[in-house]
Amino acid sequence: MTDEQDTTSVGWDLSQLLDELNMKKSGRKKERRASLGERYFARWKSEVRSRKLTRDPKPKYTKGTSTTSIESNDTLSLSWLNCYPVIPVEAENALIPILLPQGKTERGNIYNQPPARIKKIIRACETNGMHLEQALSLRTYHIVRLNPQFKSMSNLGLGKSKDARGAANRFQTDVLEHLKRNDIPFRTKEEEKIRFLEKSETDEDDSIMPPTPDFVLTSPVLLTTFQPVHEGSTFKEHGQINWIDAKRIYGASIDPGGLRSNTDGILSTAKKYISIYGPGAFAFSYGCGSELRKQLIDLDVQVLDSCPVMRM
Repeated sequence: MTDEQDTTSVGWDLSQLLDELNMKKSGRKKERRASLGERYFARWKSEVRSRKLTRDPKPKYTKGTSTTSIESNDTLSLSWLNCYPVIPVEAENALIPILLPQGKTERGNIYNQPPARIKKIIRACETNGMHLEQALSLRTYHIVRLNPQFKSMSNLGLGKSKDARGAANRFQTDVLEHLKRNDIPFRTKEEEKIRFLEKSETDEDDSIMPPTPDFVLTSPVLLTTFQPVHEGSTFKEHGQINWIDAKRIYGASIDPGGLRSNTDGILSTAKKYISIYGPGAFAFSYGCGSELRKQLIDLDVQVLDSCPVMRM
């Protein structure tokens, strides 16, 4: 990535979208409201595609070179160019009241909300340096956390649970294909389960299968992560990883009750993986908040996003 490239834009021309919302032609009002969310995400996808095509090739590697050693001939290497900004806790706190004006009783998909409310959310994203998809994922996370009594997304008006699972599976498949393209050897969670069951039968062992990430790397990999900091600049991190877990979410730093605790699901899961497999990485499809990222880095877990693997 060149120093001149803007790596933290919201993902589309917000001013143009806001101008559309202010149009006064009543004959188009109904149509505009019905397709508002779809048009936002069509533009977002176009912008992400543009970002992927205009990257400077120098930080990347080409197929067949991912096994080139950085430190020794026995170490595989992999580069990962993130494109989502790391969101400060202050920005999340500023967005929450706008995303959930009804607090615990907030329901439904944002696409069906009045244009005036969507316009307010977009302005808040622009002000706080957050992409719209990050904000909407943050909203969903808080709605679910505020309503633990509901076991289904559909009960909260957030769509069908099977659709959410399907999207999560597609993201895992995207990560899998990216690892294959770059010659990184791994076993999937399903393959690990088969190995465990076969070993248990042979050893007559009644132990329970340990927590398993989506991808267990069969050889240690030296991961280099390029992370945008602010407009036009990135920093680089290095670290060995032995596993990758894919999360089709924005990694929020704050819960409804405040900062995530050390017993939080992601942090607790990370500690279990580390105790069994050593250091690894979480791939959050929409990036990660600053505090959660710091907590994971402190645990020797790197933080990735979907930019290198996303299909359009």
